[in-house]
Amino acid sequence: RGPVAASVNGRALHGYRGGVYSNTSEARATTHIVSLVGWGTDPATGMVHWRARNSWGQYWGELGYFRIGPVGENVLGIESDVVWAVPGPWTEHNVPCVEDGSNCRGPVGDTVPAYSYW
Repeated sequence: RGPVAASVNGRALHGYRGGVYSNTSEARATTHIVSLVGWGTDPATGMVHWRARNSWGQYWGELGYFRIGPVGENVLGIESDVVWAVPGPWTEHNVPCVEDGSNCRGPVGDTVPAYSYW
């Protein structure tokens, strides 16, 4: 169903350059959120690890991604707080709107705007 959001100790990742991050002695306090996008096995070590996407750009880590493990060891708290969403039903009925949404309305006859802007 897609990636999940996971909390992590981001401070420990500032110097990450590549490979599987596996320092189990670092703190597990949440300072950052990343997207877990998969898992794999490192061919050199055989370690099963998580693959995560970070928000720090493609010049960080492995083109913006990092590997962390071993799975099940909760390295940097990556397994402590994981959340995901299950999409609800949607409609195929689309309403053309101007950019500021001033002409957007819900179903026919509805006087309440379908969208609110803040």
